[in-house]
Amino acid sequence: ILPGNPLMVFRDDMTIKAVASLEPMEKKYPFFEAGREQMEMVNAMLQDAQFRRNRMIRSCYWGPDHITGFRSLNWNVIKNGATTYSLSVMEDTRPLTEADKDLLEILGSHIQFMLYSGEIAVGRKDESLQKILSSILSDRTLDYMEASRTLAECGWQREDSYLCLVFRLTYFDQNNLPVTSICNYMMEQFSGCCSFIFQEDIVNFFDLDLGALNRSQVETILKPFIRDSYLKAGYSRIVQGHMNIRRQYVQAVLALEVGMRKFPYQWIHHFNQIVFPYMMEQITRKLPAKMLCHEGVLKLSEHDREHGTQYLQTLRTYLDRHQNAVQSAKDLYIHRSTFLYRMEKIREILDSDLEDNEEILYLSLSLRLLEQEQ
Repeated sequence: ILPGNPLMVFRDDMTIKAVASLEPMEKKYPFFEAGREQMEMVNAMLQDAQFRRNRMIRSCYWGPDHITGFRSLNWNVIKNGATTYSLSVMEDTRPLTEADKDLLEILGSHIQFMLYSGEIAVGRKDESLQKILSSILSDRTLDYMEASRTLAECGWQREDSYLCLVFRLTYFDQNNLPVTSICNYMMEQFSGCCSFIFQEDIVNFFDLDLGALNRSQVETILKPFIRDSYLKAGYSRIVQGHMNIRRQYVQAVLALEVGMRKFPYQWIHHFNQIVFPYMMEQITRKLPAKMLCHEGVLKLSEHDREHGTQYLQTLRTYLDRHQNAVQSAKDLYIHRSTFLYRMEKIREILDSDLEDNEEILYLSLSLRLLEQEQ
């Protein structure tokens, strides 16, 4: 089979486990080289209805060439009723025939035995890194000093800078895109990245110093990949050292969850963008906004309702403009004397001269709490 016909073993996520070929295939077919083009082809295959039907076939079958660009004979390796690997012979320089099916099935039975007997099992160098990072996220009783030593042994030093990125599959991809393919792509794309599955999300930690990258470079590389793979992404802040790794993960998850609520049409969310909305939500966890905000703000709201005034809007503009009367009047499209009259009435209702810094902060928060509740 091999002369002119490369033999491949694919994992269940369609990443390549092994290739047997007389010549390197990367230059001729980009699919064989880890990177963006390979990931795009994997996505296309996993979303193809015919491809998904083929994965249920229990005999040798012809693979469609409309995605890969070449015909192939395929045989699924079955374990516990599910396809776990696929054996594929590519039609390259020698045309494949029906007679090759018998050879492939015989070869497939031997490869299946070797795959599950451990003779060609391949361990990843980053398994220990994935294990310790998963433990940091899940085990509240973990010895952090010991975890830090383990990370340092893996090359992730205490003085390095770290970034956490969490992917969440959209509804479209939950049944189409195996998450292990994304993990493999991330670790092949970034030398300082560890990617693993945790609580149904894909967690990615970057040692920016080890990978010789900065945040902007990571985001630029991943932006089209996130969009094309229909992922939602949440970025943490950059933190130095090992002691805040779990908190970085929490930041990235909050960026996703709050960002998806506040900005549902965005693919990518950053923790810095959702900190204030998150803080405002936490304030009202036990008491509603009306029971927390400044009583004077409630009086202004009631006055606006009863008399058709715009005192709340006027106060909000005044505070947003750092108590600049001229700019506030301009923003409200009213004459300065009209604005000053409104502010006099507002001070009377608030029973305040609006000079105390803490009261001004309280008033600003109260106005935003009412907006959030509405």
